[in-house]
Amino acid sequence: MPDHAPPGSVRRPGPLGWIALLPGVLLGFCLGAWMLAIALEWLGDAFFWQNACASHSEQVLQATWQWWRGSAGAPVWLVEELALASDMLQQGSATLIASLNGQSGLFWTETVTTVIRCALLSAGNVTLTFLLRLAILLQALPLFVLIIVVGLIDGLVRRDLRRFSAGHESGFVYHHARRMISSSLIATGLVWLAIPIFLEPEYVFIPAAAGIGLAVSMTGGSFKKYV
Repeated sequence: MPDHAPPGSVRRPGPLGWIALLPGVLLGFCLGAWMLAIALEWLGDAFFWQNACASHSEQVLQATWQWWRGSAGAPVWLVEELALASDMLQQGSATLIASLNGQSGLFWTETVTTVIRCALLSAGNVTLTFLLRLAILLQALPLFVLIIVVGLIDGLVRRDLRRFSAGHESGFVYHHARRMISSSLIATGLVWLAIPIFLEPEYVFIPAAAGIGLAVSMTGGSFKKYV
């Protein structure tokens, strides 16, 4: 009989496989964060924000835009692209809202029309805010790269010192610290892209970068050849 692989064994992709999967993973993450941002804004509109129709999302959008233009050194070409995307979204929202006017039916009332119109306006504002935050996140990537490099160097130096001094090695610390890196990256992206309030980026990125750098340092410091 032919040999079969054990039921519990799962073949993981190699480095080239992960590189090939990376664009799809990032795209899926962005889509998920975008939908989560819209859902949180709608939830806030329904239960928490004591404001007029879509005014909260408009305030967050304006605050994010003003910060980006004033503090982040926004590239001119990116500003133009986002302005074009804003015009397209506004035109699409206006077309959808106009199509709702004049609708009639047993359950189609003026209240339903107002709720749908506010939901569309909020979704448009959240989408623009999401694009702005994504641009800010891309501009902050050098910070995370620098922190990861510094943490890796620090961890490898501590690893060599431990090896030369016959220190204690722990595979438990290595595996948990390695998982902490991916968890920290995912949590940082979700918090920054989906949070329904305005936060200045340094209040999110600096603590996140410090935590990621610590996790990388712990991973490098506890790395063993066989774990």
